[in-house]
Parts: sequence; C-alpha cells; structure tokens
Amino acid sequence: MPKKLAQEDPGPLERLFGSSMARLIDFFILYNQWDYSKTDIAENAQVSIRTVTRAIPYIEEHGMIKRTRTVGNAEMYQTNKESTIVQYLSKAAMAIADIDVDQELKRQGYAKDKQPKQQQEIKQVRQVASA
Repeated sequence: MPKKLAQEDPGPLERLFGSSMARLIDFFILYNQWDYSKTDIAENAQVSIRTVTRAIPYIEEHGMIKRTRTVGNAEMYQTNKESTIVQYLSKAAMAIADIDVDQELKRQGYAKDKQPKQQQEIKQVRQVASA
C-alpha cells in the first residue's frame, strides 16, 4: 500500500495546478501497479471521499483509469497505463520533477555540469523509462 500523499511533498501535477483533481491524478500516476477502492483512493491521496466519488466517473470516462473488479461492495480502480492521456501526464510529471531537481541542485550550489553522479544516473533512468 502506498504512503499517504500528505506524508510526502505534493506530487508534480499538484504543485503545478494545485487542485484535488491534480492530487488524484498524481496518485494514479505514482501508484499505478495496484487497484484501489474509492475509500483507499481517498485515504491515500488525502482527499475527501466526496471528491473521489465526483472525480472517478470523469477520470474513468476519459480512459485514464479502469474498473478492474469488485471486492464485496467496493469497485476497484487502476490506472490505465495504455491511455495516451496517462502516458503524456506521466511524462509531464517526470519533466516537472526533473525541473524541480535542477532547481534544488542549483539552490544548493551545484552547477548543472557538476551534478552528483547519482543524480545524473537517476535522470538517465527517467529518460529511458519515459521513452
């Protein structure tokens, strides 16, 4: 189970757009391996169940998530990794995160050409993963 997003810094899309919808999309992009009930989504994304109930039909209608199964009375939802929208938003989230990393390194006094080797390796892995 993922850490609650409130325990972490806001996701890249939420930082850019600052809305509960962006927070939900960040959640689905970051935690795309499993399926979740509406209650799990609300709890882990730290938004109200009412927000999730209103947003799920919209996100599902646009093919960003899919209903996977029913457990008891709970419908389970998972990120639709094949969705073009999800793929572009994932790339955008990674680009935003890269910009944030560059800004933080600059703030700490690292020149772009003198970034720690580990940070350069992380960026290379992200570029390969988003290709």
